[in-house]
Amino acid sequence: MRFFCFIILLTVCLQAKAQFNSANAYGEALSGAMTCETGLNSIGYNPAGTSNAGYGLSISYFDRYQVKEISQKSLAAAIPALNGCFSIGFDYYGFKLFNRHMIGLGYAMSLSKQLKAGIRINYHGFNIGDSPEKYNALSGELGFICTPAKRFEVGFYLKNPSNSQINSTDSIIPVIIALGIKKTFFVNGYAIMETQRNSLDEKTEIKIGIGGKIKKIIEVESGISTYPIRISLGMSFKKENYKIQFAVSRNVHLGYMPSVTASWEMKKEKKK
Repeated sequence: MRFFCFIILLTVCLQAKAQFNSANAYGEALSGAMTCETGLNSIGYNPAGTSNAGYGLSISYFDRYQVKEISQKSLAAAIPALNGCFSIGFDYYGFKLFNRHMIGLGYAMSLSKQLKAGIRINYHGFNIGDSPEKYNALSGELGFICTPAKRFEVGFYLKNPSNSQINSTDSIIPVIIALGIKKTFFVNGYAIMETQRNSLDEKTEIKIGIGGKIKKIIEVESGISTYPIRISLGMSFKKENYKIQFAVSRNVHLGYMPSVTASWEMKKEKKK
């Protein structure tokens, strides 16, 4: 019976694409269009994004569809070292009957002025009640961000290329591949378009995000994604090295999901 419940709950989680990502409110506000994002916010999305990041720490909470039992908590940290940057991500999803946690360790660096690359290894753990059975899996990620022209970026990432399987089950961690482009405008605004394919889906998901500063310390973001349609809106407040981000998204089938992220990030000093 426990195993049967595990399979049902696991299937639900596998079909909910976001559940296998460490994420933040900024990414939620853009409906997940984060392939070209850099800095602390990129942790959990494209592993190449932290290549030039400084020291940083963030904590996030997601009230998924206003159901406490499926809320998600995430923690992310960036540590520059060895001409690049290490990143650590942790997220927890679920409740006492069923829960999942993921721990990820990544490293990214700039291969040239125009090209950034990164890799990440993830450990997935699943628990059901007081069952002695341990379900887990390992997966990997790789990503690139290219800047072919000024204020224009192209991002690519591939998650779980090995098609890892959760032990003692027939369930697999989904393979995710994404390609995105980002255009930054002179007035501190930007637009992002991304296509993403999940091995558990039959359709390609399209994501579009826009954002920009409206005041020195305030930034607004909005996004939309398909399959199913999700509309998102968010706002960020930044003061020196501290930032707090709020977002709310609406899945047309499941309802609203508010989220919040608090972070501290120190910009990496440029080498002279």
